[in-house]
Amino acid sequence: MQLRRARQIGWVLVALAAACSSPAAPAAKCLPGLQLCQGNHVLLCLETGDFAVKQACGADQTCQSGECQGQLFGGDGGSLDATAKDGATSDTKPAADVADAATAKDTKAETSQVDAKDADTDTAPDRKVDGAADAADSANADAADGEVADAVAVDDATADAEPADAAGPDALADTPDTAADGPDTALDPFAPGILMYERLGNLAAKDDLRRVAWHPSGKFALLLGTQGQVLRWDAGQPSIAAVTKLGKDVVDLAADPAGAFYLVLGKNTAGTAQLWRGAVDAAGQVVFTAQTGTLTGEPVAVAAEPGGVRIVVATRQANPGITYLSLWQDGSGLGKTKAFSSGAGITDLMWTGKGLPGLAGSQAVITAHGVNGADSRTWVLDSDDVLGNGWSPGFGNAGGAGWRPAGEFGVVTGWSSNVVYVFDGAWQSTYLPGVNNGASPQAVGWKGDGTRALVVGRATGSPLAATVIELQAGLATSYSAQDWVNQSIGGFDKAPWVGNFNTFLLDVAWRPGGLCDEGIIVGSDTGASGSPTYGLAIRFYDSADPACAPGP
Repeated sequence: MQLRRARQIGWVLVALAAACSSPAAPAAKCLPGLQLCQGNHVLLCLETGDFAVKQACGADQTCQSGECQGQLFGGDGGSLDATAKDGATSDTKPAADVADAATAKDTKAETSQVDAKDADTDTAPDRKVDGAADAADSANADAADGEVADAVAVDDATADAEPADAAGPDALADTPDTAADGPDTALDPFAPGILMYERLGNLAAKDDLRRVAWHPSGKFALLLGTQGQVLRWDAGQPSIAAVTKLGKDVVDLAADPAGAFYLVLGKNTAGTAQLWRGAVDAAGQVVFTAQTGTLTGEPVAVAAEPGGVRIVVATRQANPGITYLSLWQDGSGLGKTKAFSSGAGITDLMWTGKGLPGLAGSQAVITAHGVNGADSRTWVLDSDDVLGNGWSPGFGNAGGAGWRPAGEFGVVTGWSSNVVYVFDGAWQSTYLPGVNNGASPQAVGWKGDGTRALVVGRATGSPLAATVIELQAGLATSYSAQDWVNQSIGGFDKAPWVGNFNTFLLDVAWRPGGLCDEGIIVGSDTGASGSPTYGLAIRFYDSADPACAPGP
């Protein structure tokens, strides 16, 4: 008998426990260093590409995000399953000034945007026109075969012990094995399906919803709107709700990997850059306090160090073009700051893995620049150097950025084209499949275990579709341009979306910890600039995942 999906109910109840009870669970291939939960055990991927049991969690602990942990806050800690934490690297962002750099209806602000490859200034850089100019960036040149490998093998005796599958379209018609069947083939824990979308109710925030970040428990997510709005979605609820209003504006947020707080970046009532710390109490409520410390320039982005305690804060100053990167730590506030001339304005940033060539294992931060030009730099933390990393003069304007969790490459969106740029020590570019010119990819969000990522962008085409493209990386260790799959939202000009060509999807975040592969996409409102409507909040989920179900 061969089981077709890793998440079938019988496998969750029986096969995982059986695999983790042995000294080493067989695996065909995995990412060295990756840690996953199976049952209440931590599995570690060895250099050989095999999983081995690293640790059995104690009676007062649960295996959460590849680690034995106590409760994040009251209750069961979210009943986390075998996925890694959804750190801030997976909750990535589009251009920091969303209303200026990412939304076509704000035409006055758009006049400052320049595509780096264009000789002339884009006086009205509608992102529908720059894609053709990037034709030299061939997706074929980027292709490198990536292999989705089986992760855990279970023999016939274990598989047959599973309870009967639940009725429904995904149920398996299991029959008893015979001796002639032989051993089962290895299970494939990565079997992505077609994504489904549900619009969440929103009567709390008019105008754009620009950022979203999950709490590591997976119980709720915070969203940012314009004009300082902080909102919240509790998983399973039909709508989002207001939390508070901070200053004049909020542009980005990051969740503490340990779950104790959020850090929000924006502008205070005086119009200067400000940080707010949102403490998460035992009931999961969030209370914000303004943080001391001076930030220079326009607020842009924040990103939490994966599994660490530092958060990098980015601001920018124009004329001359200067980027400021600061490290913030809970309890001590702002620390080391690095300023450098960058010409093009910074739009986002991402923490890298420690295996980049030539960096001797140092942690590093990669910047993406896409305002009035295009560039990218590497801030090497151990040496405090800022290095050029070979951003091609032929590349377009950089937008959102996200490093693959537990992996060795990151993705940067090209907002002025249909291109994504991939960095693993050197850059390569890939055209996104199945989209029209003007898709303007804004943000990339990684699932916490690094197997899946979504890139979101503008609504384009006829019939109208909102750009959602998935990178189905699976357990392959390297990037393959052929792993991109079009998952765009069709019929986007009809209910419940009622979108138009000026509608942008601006950020995306996978839910950590849940059994279901799901998450949130946020986007702009669908009204005119002088008459905004309610911003978009969209739940997505994998239709082939038996743990997923439509919302209320």
